[in-house]
Amino acid sequence: MLKTSILKHLSQAHQSHISWMKSANKSISSSINNQNSTPFDATECSLGVWLNYEGKALRKIKTLNKIIERIEIEHNKLHNIYLNIYQIFFMLPKQKSFLEKLFNFYSKTENEEVQEAVKLHFKDIEEDSKRLIELLKELERRIDSLPFDKIDIKTKKPFKRAV
Repeated sequence: MLKTSILKHLSQAHQSHISWMKSANKSISSSINNQNSTPFDATECSLGVWLNYEGKALRKIKTLNKIIERIEIEHNKLHNIYLNIYQIFFMLPKQKSFLEKLFNFYSKTENEEVQEAVKLHFKDIEEDSKRLIELLKELERRIDSLPFDKIDIKTKKPFKRAV
């Protein structure tokens, strides 16, 4: 596979991560009872798809193995934090009993408090995202600096941009 093709796919995955961040922020900032369409599973977003195919194949190159491993760790951590936020603040409150919901006179205040707590927790995702983006940029630099234009990697399937 040509180095330019790998860099293009990595760039697409990088950009899709930025879009994922915007979607996650919108999803947990908008309302408590929204339908979430932002993937929780780290393997379902475009970056996860890239990591599982081209990234996994590129790990065979010794100089790229450690940085891709660090990207995978940060990426999984980010998705786990997002899932935890969503479960704690959006799924668990829905499991209240009928009586708890009926006699909850402070629901507006409670909802505002939940939204503030969610925003504070989302800052953890933003910090992880910054580290992840720096690692992706470093990986791009390392791939670009490889002394050959064709990289002999085999992927199970070609990279396709996930939703």
